[in-house]
Amino acid sequence: MMASYISADKIEEIRSAADIVEIVSNYVTLKQRGKNYFGLCPFHPEKTPSFSVNPEKQIFHCFGCGVGGNVIAFIMKIEYLQFPEAVKFLADKLGITIPEIASGGERSKERLTLFKVNKFAAEYFQHNLLNTNAGKPALEYLQQRGFSEEIIHKFQLGFAPDCWDGLLRAAQKQNISAEWLYKVGLVIPKGQGGYYDRFRGRVIFPIHNLAGMVVGFGGRILQVEVEAPKYINSPETPVYQKGRILYGLFQNKEAVREHDQVILVEGYADLLSLVQFGVDNVVATSGTALTAEQARVILRYTRNVVILYDGDIAGALAAMRGVDVLLAEGLQVKVVMLPQEHDPDTFVRQQGKEELLKLIANAQDFIDFKITAFTAEKALDSPQRKAELVRILTETIAQIKDEVMRNFYIKDVAEKLDVEEAVIHREMARIFRRRSTQTVK
Repeated sequence: MMASYISADKIEEIRSAADIVEIVSNYVTLKQRGKNYFGLCPFHPEKTPSFSVNPEKQIFHCFGCGVGGNVIAFIMKIEYLQFPEAVKFLADKLGITIPEIASGGERSKERLTLFKVNKFAAEYFQHNLLNTNAGKPALEYLQQRGFSEEIIHKFQLGFAPDCWDGLLRAAQKQNISAEWLYKVGLVIPKGQGGYYDRFRGRVIFPIHNLAGMVVGFGGRILQVEVEAPKYINSPETPVYQKGRILYGLFQNKEAVREHDQVILVEGYADLLSLVQFGVDNVVATSGTALTAEQARVILRYTRNVVILYDGDIAGALAAMRGVDVLLAEGLQVKVVMLPQEHDPDTFVRQQGKEELLKLIANAQDFIDFKITAFTAEKALDSPQRKAELVRILTETIAQIKDEVMRNFYIKDVAEKLDVEEAVIHREMARIFRRRSTQTVK
């Protein structure tokens, strides 16, 4: 294996051109305190900012976990790259050309190649949407949904033609092998050998990481009468872990910071419609259950979350689960309950931005939401039903690590359900004992 070599002068040129505050801000919300900037560390869970960036020295340091270094060290750690690949990563972001590098780090070199393959695929899909006859029905579909040219370009929307090897053939012309396409989940092996395209006859939604690199794709079937799933997504790959990525956060992170609030939706179309109507502090889970890792990513940008899921029972259940995940990571949570016949996409298109903003402004506290959701399905017409609801709410409050906040919510539940606070405290103690026992095991 050849040793990596990038000249010291070129490395210094890249390091000097990269403003560490700007680079780190792609991943962490930083607030100035004196000469330095502080935020929540992206490398370990924490509730109080201990991650510091010094713009004068162009270094970072976390007082919590001890990690630190310059901008190249930051990219190495956050993007799981070795030194030469981190330098190349920064050079690409800054528009600085450096020679192709050989590397002893096969894993990090593979990651860079996978990013390049995904970039090629995103460009291929968008070209099909905007510049081919095959893509016209998909473009008309997006235009009928009200998505502007600006939205299409901002989110790199595309189209996968309805053929078995369109991407395969296009990649071959660029000397990209089927094996690389397989590694990023863009093709599927045939039983008798060879591969075929995963995405066919679908509108394509590229998924970006916080640095703006394409890591995966979602695809919506264009011909709904076809017997196939309405949406499919890329499988997990070395550069795409679904539980760590939030769709739209790369494009909307500045709006989230400015509003100090994020609106959490489920689907691609939900997010795009809200952005189209001027509500851009929004991210999506892309149809997967919210994870603790996603909650911790949100916490880097804001503590305030409004859950805006579908108005049906499935949406309410997903919101109830999401509340607990978010509270456990120290976020403040409210929930909007849409009319049962609506999802965020249909509501904003039919009722408009102002009506949606009214709902968001009047979002329910998570306690009120869970009471409303529970009583919509089960009337509080017996002691058993009431006890069940008290236990559900106590389990949720137990997710909150701040004891003072827990006590406020216990008092709130006691008043709303006419139950003694001491009863809830005893139930809370039982929950903590159970958790302690499970941890020991």
